[in-house]
Amino acid sequence: MRSVVYEAPQPPHPDLDGEGYVNFVNAHWQPMSELLPALGVESGEGVDGDEAYEPIDGCCEQDVGWMKMVSRVVGADFYQAIDGPSGVWYSFYQRPPETFNY
Repeated sequence: MRSVVYEAPQPPHPDLDGEGYVNFVNAHWQPMSELLPALGVESGEGVDGDEAYEPIDGCCEQDVGWMKMVSRVVGADFYQAIDGPSGVWYSFYQRPPETFNY
């Protein structure tokens, strides 16, 4: 809620576009280290020796299980699209600090 509503005089991160954002969480997300233990992926490592990303909430994977979205995007149309077949999350996903702006 702090990302959408803030107290005066200044927000912690100015919203230059005049829109708030929400953090949209993928409730089905699990770290790769839990999904693919056969690959030997450990926390802080990339898959197949790939370079790890900057940690976000302690996760160095590309997908951290949540994304920032402009608040006007969150609505019935978005929920209908995201509730589609498996893999739809990745067509919308933007790794923080990037913001999804449909």
